[in-house]
Amino acid sequence: MPRKLIGMRTYGGDSEDKLILEVTAPGWVDVMYEPSREKLETATQVLNEPPIEIRKKLLEIGNSGGRFFSMYPLNTNPTSHDFLRPKYKQVESISLDQWHSEIPETKDHLLAQLEELPAGFVKDASFGLGLEYNYRFVIEAIERIPEIKHLVISWERQTGIDEEFYYLSFRDFDRLRRAINRITTSKRTDGNREKVDLAHNHLLTAISPDKFPATRRLYRPDTIFKIIGDNANSQPWSRADRSAAVKVVEQSKRNLAKESPSQLLQLRNDIELVTLEALITKFEEMLGRSLQEGQWQRLFNENPFILNLAFGYPVIKIRDQAHVGGKTLSGSGATITDFLVKNGISNNIALFEIKTPQSSLLNKKPYRDLLYSPASDLVGAISQMLDQKYELQKSIATIKENSRIHDIESYAVHGVLIIGATPEGPDRQKSFELFRANSKDVSVITFDELLSKLKLLLRFLSEGSPEAKQNAKLIDLETRLLMLQNKFGSTYDFAHSTSKGIGQHTSKYKPGVDGKKIFELVAKTGVLKTAFEQARLKKPPYYLQFGESSSQIVASTTVDDFLKKAEVLIAEAEASFKEAIPTSGGGRPRSRS
Repeated sequence: MPRKLIGMRTYGGDSEDKLILEVTAPGWVDVMYEPSREKLETATQVLNEPPIEIRKKLLEIGNSGGRFFSMYPLNTNPTSHDFLRPKYKQVESISLDQWHSEIPETKDHLLAQLEELPAGFVKDASFGLGLEYNYRFVIEAIERIPEIKHLVISWERQTGIDEEFYYLSFRDFDRLRRAINRITTSKRTDGNREKVDLAHNHLLTAISPDKFPATRRLYRPDTIFKIIGDNANSQPWSRADRSAAVKVVEQSKRNLAKESPSQLLQLRNDIELVTLEALITKFEEMLGRSLQEGQWQRLFNENPFILNLAFGYPVIKIRDQAHVGGKTLSGSGATITDFLVKNGISNNIALFEIKTPQSSLLNKKPYRDLLYSPASDLVGAISQMLDQKYELQKSIATIKENSRIHDIESYAVHGVLIIGATPEGPDRQKSFELFRANSKDVSVITFDELLSKLKLLLRFLSEGSPEAKQNAKLIDLETRLLMLQNKFGSTYDFAHSTSKGIGQHTSKYKPGVDGKKIFELVAKTGVLKTAFEQARLKKPPYYLQFGESSSQIVASTTVDDFLKKAEVLIAEAEASFKEAIPTSGGGRPRSRS
């Protein structure tokens, strides 16, 4: 309940700021502030209208039931748009608990009390009171606590929080104030030293470097340790600081290897983990926004190892934005793929096309019952990649010659399409999986699946996980499977002909190849390939092969069981492939048992 005004005294005329003492209760005074006429005229020009309320509470002084001195800091700068508003964004008052104040009887008595305020406070009412500008960081720090509205500096209570009040012991405040002063003085001294060096280097060294060598700020031993201490992770380093830190480590790596080899090794591991964590964070942030294809392409170009995750075996990036339909990879040509890569083992080339997470994978309405047909975004992207593959195979000999890149092969050009997000709901997921499992030449991977792979890799690296052997086995078997699939292309003869100006491509099995067996292998390995993608994502069941009837599929529910069975199936497929192709010495197929 507001106190009732029982007396008032006004000090100051129109040409100066006024202080009005309002006695609101025995032993209690409110000091109101009213700006001078000159300040009001200036503020009216700035605001284009006169301030609505010109009398504001500045102080509250009481000695009833305990001494209390509360300031309500104001912005008294008439050129500011916040004129006569609270000086701080959130903190409304600053109080001195048990301060030896008395109820002022005169203006001189009030001004004398302000002069006796502790060091660090504004002591002139015309400047709105509060903390001096050099100590604004105190207010900025406690305003990070949303509920705090009042700062109380106490001679009796310890530093702590009580609802809307932040209690700061005078001892802590004084220590903090002195520390801020030391920092200010040190920075001023260092700044003067840098100014002297700057003038010396620009005015003397620039004219006569031999006579006046450039001066640099001397390094003081343990400076870095004193700045960072044990709280390196909390330090907001600038880009220049980070670059300098990297350079220091690089220049000291031999000494570090001798003095602290385990720390250096741990540093390397930590850098790899932090880099991966940063990539995951950026990936997640980008997934939450609607970005253009070019921004995703830049992410993949800056982090090409993601392409390895998408492929499942080591690939080497040859070029981004490669012209696959021209005479060179860097020249002109209408058909451009986002990334051209090659298998790090066989040199077989592959194509990458990057779309966006917002690309549609399935049509909104079901095609029939609970079956959804692929959306035009997905079908169009696959058609685009098939055309890229066609143009590349047609021009590969010319491209190799003109680009002077001879260690690439087009045995069986495979494509990887990164597009969209995994559909929601079992019916839509089933429709999507059925479609992409039958995409022989283009693997379809969603952006959220790639993110899952990145997180899985992070977990594996950070835990020194017991999954290490399992993961190594997974990669080894998948690499064997993909190398086998790449060999299927070598069983075909491709021909190109032109009829009435229209190009035609045909293919047939090479002489002696058991086409039926190759066809069966393509189907079986296609099922396995999809299963490996699911296994890397830890998304069971893992489909292994067709059962006795074409509608029945045999699956594993654990990765270990899947790997055991997959190893047997891959070995059988490798043996079957050898039987399906001609012997090296003749044109007849190998004998089959």
